[in-house]
Amino acid sequence: MLLLFFCLYTGIVKLEMIEKASDFLLENLAFFFLPAGVSLITCFSLLKGKLVEVLLISLLSTIVILVVTGLTIQFVQSLGPGKYENSTSNCRKKERAAPRRQLEEQLN
Repeated sequence: MLLLFFCLYTGIVKLEMIEKASDFLLENLAFFFLPAGVSLITCFSLLKGKLVEVLLISLLSTIVILVVTGLTIQFVQSLGPGKYENSTSNCRKKERAAPRRQLEEQLN
């Protein structure tokens, strides 16, 4: 993932080159978790007495992942104005503006 990030950031790999494959993977993401879920069910007898520990580790690792992801995003945004910095906010502005224009046209 770091290698892919570096290649995307430097422009070695263009977003269009991996967009189709990444869309496929994201659309089928739940399917990739099935083997892990089935393994947990088949090994439930081993985990039966350790349910609290497993839940605690899952909760703590989720918190760590959220914090590290947030810090990583802040770091990348602090590197300077880039092409990704305002892309989501611009999309949201356009989405909000379209219904507003339609409403104004209907009222006039």
